[in-house]
Amino acid sequence: MCRDKRRQEWRDGVRAIHGCTRVDLPTVPWDVDVMRLTGYMGRPAYEVEDMSTWRVNGATVPISPDRPPEDPADGCPGGWVRSPFALSVLRYTRTRADGGIRNQNHLLDRADDRLIEEAVLYYEPEQDRVFAHQAELIAARRENS
Repeated sequence: MCRDKRRQEWRDGVRAIHGCTRVDLPTVPWDVDVMRLTGYMGRPAYEVEDMSTWRVNGATVPISPDRPPEDPADGCPGGWVRSPFALSVLRYTRTRADGGIRNQNHLLDRADDRLIEEAVLYYEPEQDRVFAHQAELIAARRENS
């Protein structure tokens, strides 16, 4: 949404409103519009039903602009997730198997770059933490309904 696809240009005004954190783009002075940004904070970029809910593992979880899952002062969370470095690390991560163990990834096994290993070892526990948080949200939603 921050890119004008017709002109193949980044929209600096929209990036400023979202508090763009893309490290691969020129910085823009932030003028964060909290109401516009909080609809996306903490939400995956898939299974979006509307601006007030998102779906996690088949359950609908409410999002309130008054209490976003992430602090708008930190800027757009998608900037870090969509950076070229983050995307390049994903192919080295190991998928989860039944019981929570990780499957072997031959790319990671053959990598001799310490930065890749450290990035994967940082990413995987964070991914586990996100899944646990999502499970807590789903359990709380079911408990309240």
